[in-house]
Amino acid sequence: MSHTSSDERWVLTASADKTARLFRYSTAECERTFTGHKGGVYSAVFSPDQSKVLTASEDCTARIFSLESGECIQTFNDHGATVYCAVFAPGGTLVLTASGDKTARLFDVESGALKQAFNGHSAAVRSVAISASAELVVTASSDSSAMLFCASSGEYQKTLAGHGGIVFNASFTPDDTKVVTKSYDYTARLFEVSTGECLRTFDGQGGFVLLAGISSTSTKLLTADDAVAKIVDAESGECLQSFDQHKSLVYSAAFCPWAPKVLTGSYDCTAKLFDVMSGECELTYEGHRGWLFSAIFSPAPEV
Repeated sequence: MSHTSSDERWVLTASADKTARLFRYSTAECERTFTGHKGGVYSAVFSPDQSKVLTASEDCTARIFSLESGECIQTFNDHGATVYCAVFAPGGTLVLTASGDKTARLFDVESGALKQAFNGHSAAVRSVAISASAELVVTASSDSSAMLFCASSGEYQKTLAGHGGIVFNASFTPDDTKVVTKSYDYTARLFEVSTGECLRTFDGQGGFVLLAGISSTSTKLLTADDAVAKIVDAESGECLQSFDQHKSLVYSAAFCPWAPKVLTGSYDCTAKLFDVMSGECELTYEGHRGWLFSAIFSPAPEV
């Protein structure tokens, strides 16, 4: 096995086959397979310094693996149901998890100790995120809402309501002033953190909104309509590009941070890299033997 450098560019996938895989971005070569989970892996993310991989699994645990060796170096097993999402807090010393047991939790990376629990949802918590300031936590739930909590105390702050279906993701904008939610009601919503007010609703035009790229000049949505992923202009509803090379449901999509590319993950057990301008598939990341729940790029290399 060749040396794995955190300075290189990678694609990281999570699959129903109970593994996560690390691929070289430029060649689609599988560099590492992360094993040990006893159920499907719903998400996999890099640590801030890109030396570790954090996974969330159907087996009710989250795990940290060494990027270099592939070894599991920490397990978080306090949840009583599927862990759908796990993320690092800024600095990489804490981990947040979201679970089907209706809670989100905060753990210490080094000791594995539970630091805080976030309660209030009436159904599974599908995702969790922490603000860049590390002061607030936002959760997304199958109860059709998102909630804000104080990160340090776990105290409930407010509910972000309005969706008509499962809210499967919620994240902060880079300035921490707003939250973007995505739902199976085919919309994304933009909420004001200070008031909880819904500022905008973005229509996926019949596709699930997998990603909302919001800037000061435009908002582009990455949506999935069965096996086809699309870039949709949120203002006009116009389809700007479509990516139709998958053979089954597209469940994950991401914009590349260093090139005009889109990465998709599908129930056909593959991830694919597409050119934004042409819509052509450039690479296929293969090897999984189960549905792909997540496919992401490593963070942009520091200049």
